[in-house]
Amino acid sequence: MSEDTLLVGKRGEIYTDERLRKKAGIKKGGRVKATVMNGRLIIEPLPSLEDLLSNPLITINARQAEALSVKAQKEEGVFG
Repeated sequence: MSEDTLLVGKRGEIYTDERLRKKAGIKKGGRVKATVMNGRLIIEPLPSLEDLLSNPLITINARQAEALSVKAQKEEGVFG
């Protein structure tokens, strides 16, 4: 766990330094998710589209993709 004191600007901006952003995985120009839980503000980085595409959860071939598509269509009653 890490703790830092941050500056809040006149319009409510929260300023962080590069070291803190790097430690949290927050990239310049990236997006973050802000959650308030029990009076605490939690800021977490969101993956970019490039990050998601470069790190696939699974790898399947065209035949497997087609089989999954057919199965999903049948389950929804829209096959054919």
